[in-house]
Amino acid sequence: MTSAVIPFSPAQVEAASDREARIARLERRLSRELLARREAEAIAEAATHRLYRQGERMRLLADLALEANRSDDLDTVLRAALRAIGSQTGWPVGHVQLVETDAAAMDWLQPTALWLAPPDMDIVALRRATTPRRAQIGGGVLGQVMRLRGACSIESLASCPAERRRAASALGLNQGVGFPILVGDEIAAVVEFFHDHGRGPDAETLAFLDQVGAVLGRAFERRRAERAAQEARARLEESLAAAEAASRAKTHLLAVASHEVRTPLNAVLGLAEVLARSPLDATQREHVDGVRQAGGMLLRLLSSVLDFARIESGATPLVPTPFNLADLAREVTGVWRAAAGAAQLDLQLDLSACPDPCWISADSGKIEQTLTNLVSNAIKFTPAGGKILVRVETTPSAAPTFRIVVEDSGAGVPAEDIDRIFDPFQQAALGREAGGAGLGLAICAANLRAMGGDIGYQPAPERGSQFWFSFVAEAVDAQAEPAPVDALTDLPLRILAAEDNPANQRVLRLLLEQVGITPTVVEDGAAAVEAARSTPFDLILMDANMPRMDGPSAVEAIRALGIGKDRTPIVMLTANVFEDDVRRYRAAGADGVLAKPLAVAELYAVLAEVQNRVAGEGLEPFPI
Repeated sequence: MTSAVIPFSPAQVEAASDREARIARLERRLSRELLARREAEAIAEAATHRLYRQGERMRLLADLALEANRSDDLDTVLRAALRAIGSQTGWPVGHVQLVETDAAAMDWLQPTALWLAPPDMDIVALRRATTPRRAQIGGGVLGQVMRLRGACSIESLASCPAERRRAASALGLNQGVGFPILVGDEIAAVVEFFHDHGRGPDAETLAFLDQVGAVLGRAFERRRAERAAQEARARLEESLAAAEAASRAKTHLLAVASHEVRTPLNAVLGLAEVLARSPLDATQREHVDGVRQAGGMLLRLLSSVLDFARIESGATPLVPTPFNLADLAREVTGVWRAAAGAAQLDLQLDLSACPDPCWISADSGKIEQTLTNLVSNAIKFTPAGGKILVRVETTPSAAPTFRIVVEDSGAGVPAEDIDRIFDPFQQAALGREAGGAGLGLAICAANLRAMGGDIGYQPAPERGSQFWFSFVAEAVDAQAEPAPVDALTDLPLRILAAEDNPANQRVLRLLLEQVGITPTVVEDGAAAVEAARSTPFDLILMDANMPRMDGPSAVEAIRALGIGKDRTPIVMLTANVFEDDVRRYRAAGADGVLAKPLAVAELYAVLAEVQNRVAGEGLEPFPI
């Protein structure tokens, strides 16, 4: 039985053909969509990889920047950079070479000990082949980096020095990459890598390496700044040491000069004082007064230099004592009234704005020195027939403020000199003509600074100058006045004097004999110790610089004897009166210090205190 063929109708054929066409179109569309999706996935994967790589590189840069800011060791930062770059790129070998400039201004690449290599790779031959060479000469990645001043790569090591090329090839490394470390526009170092990837880094990677170079450049810049700071600090320390050595030398020189000048000056002024207290005719007294005045001027000049040395070292301590300010003003003007009269000047004192008596506690020495300087200058710069007025003013309160004005009718200070007259060694034209060292007003200013006061200048209301200074002082009760020097006669005191200079021995004997004292005089400290061991004394006067045993050592030895029920007062009589000297004398056991040239009033004041002690009235601490 044969089957019958049923023919398709034209409609059916057409329908089947349409289905096949639709299926073909759907297949083509599906194929396009699959291709598009694969392309989109590839793009997304590449973008994701690129974003990941960028993120990793940003993290690497941030880590390097943190390490560069945190670490004080530049090598640690560079090693971290080698490891990070090698890990991210897969480049196995890396090295850092520094760029140094020689005396001929030529740049040289200097290999370092900073290498990156896998533990199982022997790079000894490559390291041996890496030697210093001119930076701008030669091929290879190093020379290219130096020429381009940016990151670059080479696909063949053929242009490298032969020995380095052979050593790298033996390790299977045939390509190079490098980038500069820039500090500003200067190449400070070059980082190089070796690899065998077959394809060099892309432009994005090279740009990343330049970013790494910029970060490392800041670390180099920081190290240079620290090195410069260290060198500057070392220079400052050297300068400070030199300045301190110069200051010590200057202090030593001043101490020696002070001693060498004060010792003979003590004899000059001491003998002049003895003569002045002797019967003299008018001519003889005039000659003696001339010697005393000239010696006094020399002593004041010496004291000014020493005072300025103390000002420079900051050693201007305050010595507050109770005193009558009105009496001090009278004494200073009284001392200068004869000089003013000889210059045909009218010197007056006005205490109408100051209570009298006016007992205060302050550094009377600094106040007296300042007032003396100002009065002396007024006399020096005021022409004959002029007037000088010293005025003391006060503002009453619990801690009153005192202002002392010295006004003269001289030419005044030129406007261009006013701002500098209180500086050391600065003088107006009149001051240079009159002579002097230019230290007086500088010392006055230092005195007032130490006291917390102030000093200044202004033109006088009509003509001339007004110099003034002010300070705050505490009001105190009136003190008992010391006995006048003239009352010190025939003192029954036993005094030991240690003095090696024959002229000063004579001066001391004569001054003591004028008040009825015959001293025991010895020539050195050892003899003073023996005399104190064998004989009791009411007072010991001790020079500082003596042969065999100096004064401080003798004082220590006498104190160690422990002789007598009461402690015998020991007063240093010396030309060495710097602050360090006085502390040394005190530490040795001395009770006080009298400076040479000897002020007779101060010597007699000590004798009066000792007399009171012997009489059972007690002994106050000796002032220094």
